[in-house]
Amino acid sequence: MAESVKSSVGSCACCKSTENLKRCSKCKSVFYCSREHQLQDWKKHKRYCKKISSQESTCMVDDGAHAQLGNVSAAAEQEHDKHWVIKGANVPNHSGSVNTNSKCYSSRDVVKSADSKTSTANPVKFSKNNTNEKKKLSSQREQVGLKVKHDKDGTQQNGSKSSTHFDSRPFIQMDFPLPESRDRDAMARHTTVHLQRNGYCVLDSFLASESSRSILREVKSIQDSGVLIDGPLSGGRTSSEKSQKFIEKAIRGDKITWLQGNEACYPSISALASRMDELIQRLNYYLQDQYVISGRTKAMVACYPGNGAGYACHVDNPNRDGRCITCLYYLNDNWDVEKQGGLLRLFPVSGGYVDVEPLLNRLLLFWSDRRNPHEVQPAFDKRYAITIWYFDKKEREEAKMAQLNEDMSKLRGEVCLPDVKSQKERQDRIEQEIQETSSKAVAGLSHLELQGLSAMLEGQPDPRAVLTQLGVAPTIQDALLRQLKEMKSSGDS
Repeated sequence: MAESVKSSVGSCACCKSTENLKRCSKCKSVFYCSREHQLQDWKKHKRYCKKISSQESTCMVDDGAHAQLGNVSAAAEQEHDKHWVIKGANVPNHSGSVNTNSKCYSSRDVVKSADSKTSTANPVKFSKNNTNEKKKLSSQREQVGLKVKHDKDGTQQNGSKSSTHFDSRPFIQMDFPLPESRDRDAMARHTTVHLQRNGYCVLDSFLASESSRSILREVKSIQDSGVLIDGPLSGGRTSSEKSQKFIEKAIRGDKITWLQGNEACYPSISALASRMDELIQRLNYYLQDQYVISGRTKAMVACYPGNGAGYACHVDNPNRDGRCITCLYYLNDNWDVEKQGGLLRLFPVSGGYVDVEPLLNRLLLFWSDRRNPHEVQPAFDKRYAITIWYFDKKEREEAKMAQLNEDMSKLRGEVCLPDVKSQKERQDRIEQEIQETSSKAVAGLSHLELQGLSAMLEGQPDPRAVLTQLGVAPTIQDALLRQLKEMKSSGDS
């Protein structure tokens, strides 16, 4: 079972300093500002360091050896990145180039037995007396493929494809920095700094406590109304093409609905959307050299039903559909990821991973493009969130124009096909009418006239040339020659 690892985001594990940081070269998960602070923290850190590094490397390390402190080099970052890759996404690597034809799952096989001693993607702790809960969650884990035997070709023994893989490295509990104050400009500055530095920002206690609980009650009432549907996988340049959406529960298991964010029947959700809009408007000022945010999507209300459903590693905006910032507001009171799962794990292109617990009244913002692949690990309890995506004006207009051009090309093709078909039908109809008219004209000739024509054409090398000299139309020539041939055949018999 995996241990929780306490760490800071870009700060010394001892003094929280952000200056002269170096990373533990063994586990690459903890930072220190000096050798002294590393030695001071080693007694507490070593059991976590060994557990993390054992999953990062096959090398055996002496129990008494201290992890050596090293500079965070590009080579070390690239080595760390070997443990995750992106499926169907061109992700910039550390040299600025793009990795293609990769998969968005852990490079290690994470489909392990639920009772294995090896760490899993969702470690679970049970009290000794709570055997019913253990049986229930173990059963759910089996259903999502954590206890499935595989053949050599990667298929399950029942012939179906293997279940979705989630990253199996241990949960790292993060200490996210706080804004200087709750002043809205201060929050906007804080968010801008961390978006630009890390690619993401977490704001805890985003609203008043009672407001978050009111939102949760409204979301639960939406769920009780039965309007939630299976979350589809998006398609098309603008991410909203209904014809290109499809359902694949092995990849995405949440249930969703969409709100404008101004519904009178859901005042608390509307207030949340307004507060998020206000924050983004303030961000717009600080990001004006990078983005011009001029619109947003509807608010997506989502619930993972608690049956082991998750969302495999993906990128929100892999195809430049206009979305630049993802805003996720969590609604899960007293949530314990070690027991209930549902962890959101970010895989920044800078390396490593960042774990975000879906805690009540927590707002997560991150860049929507290929800089932030992420996954929602299997949830074993009902997990609620509201998501809004914000558009960059230029990219959104380009995406709409590209989609319009595709639609016009498709429409032109659809118009041309019926036109060709109608022309063919008209031509066939005219030919049929000509054949009928010619047959009637030949049928009007007497038997004596046909015999005379037959004698005239007999022995001629080119009967059609003779008929043309006589002024017989080409369409009638065909019918006449057929009739003369039939008459000669019947006479011979």
